[in-house]
Amino acid sequence: MSKETDAIKRIMDGLGCSEAEAREVYAYDCAVDKARASDTLAHDLTAAQQKVAAKMTRTGTRKMKETGLNLKPRERKPNELKGSIIAAFASFLAENAEISAENVEITNKERMIAFMCGGERFELTLTQKRKPKT
Repeated sequence: MSKETDAIKRIMDGLGCSEAEAREVYAYDCAVDKARASDTLAHDLTAAQQKVAAKMTRTGTRKMKETGLNLKPRERKPNELKGSIIAAFASFLAENAEISAENVEITNKERMIAFMCGGERFELTLTQKRKPKT
């Protein structure tokens, strides 16, 4: 089989059309492949259609004013349990004489404590695991 008959058979199978329609599609495909930008073909878009197509296919980022959407980040609810645990750890580090932690500061009230001990800097990060799915 030749390249043309293979392509026509593939078009017939893919589009579910007759052999005559498949030959027409194949001929148009060949014309498109050989055409230059200045050539006009039978199924080309008019200037008005080209303008609409260009407008509809624009992508990229748009400013918030253009879209009309009000996208603000969701405000997080405070996790009071984590806050109290961090505060308890911070007070333990500051008051415990055996560890002798210095410069104990809560860098994130629900997550992190930074301190110095023996001339070295340390950070404790508290992470809460999610509940297992049932």
